[in-house]
Amino acid sequence: MTFLENLSNKAKTLSETTSLNGIIKTEERKIASHYQILGQLYFEKYASSPEPEFAESVSVINEAKAKIAETKDKLDNLQNRYKCPNCKKEFKPGAGFCSSCGCALPSSAPVSSGNKTCSKCGTVLPAEAQFCNNCGNKLAISAVQPQSVPSVTAASIKEPVPGAVPEVTPAPVPEPVPAAVPEVTPVPVPEPVPAAVPEVTPAPVPEPVPAAVPEVNPAPVPEPVPAEVTKVTPAQNKFCPKCGTKAQTDDVFCDNCGFKL
Repeated sequence: MTFLENLSNKAKTLSETTSLNGIIKTEERKIASHYQILGQLYFEKYASSPEPEFAESVSVINEAKAKIAETKDKLDNLQNRYKCPNCKKEFKPGAGFCSSCGCALPSSAPVSSGNKTCSKCGTVLPAEAQFCNNCGNKLAISAVQPQSVPSVTAASIKEPVPGAVPEVTPAPVPEPVPAAVPEVTPVPVPEPVPAAVPEVTPAPVPEPVPAAVPEVNPAPVPEPVPAEVTKVTPAQNKFCPKCGTKAQTDDVFCDNCGFKL
């Protein structure tokens, strides 16, 4: 058998093997799909009274469904926390009425002992707030009770007792003895002999030939065209005629008192 025939037989075997494996995987996926359908049909039909060997699986499915429903409710409440329950339009935190339909809104801010309440519009604000973010009213500053400071009496202060300090006799310092400096005889330095410098004749430098500079015609510069200026009309704010709260231009009802604008 030649090399080419051997290679052809191997390729043919590999192709047939891949095809057969594909058929097996397709049938296995078909079986798994029908197993799932069969289990779902059994659950829908016998979930209320399953047989003992299926009771644990039915219980796990029921618990998972209840958990999913509870999580979906939490997610829906989180997403619709700042939406009007009547018209589903978003409102700002602390608003008492919907600015679109005038419906009374549930309180979305948690009330705690440290929060403040605006005396003008009733908005619940943090303890550190100084002005109402709904109507701009200045909030009353809560009085801070001073902390009690323990009294200090003269009897409670103890005078320090000085300890005995021993007398210290300084040790005698010996006088320094100057060291003998030896005499140094200077060594005579010979005078340098100048080296002979050979005369160098400079080579003639050729005069540079100026290169021809081509004439360049400047390109015409187009005149600038002034840009059109679009006049912007500032948006006009409106206020509630009943409580004076600032409202948006598209609001139909006041979000503080519910009065129709």
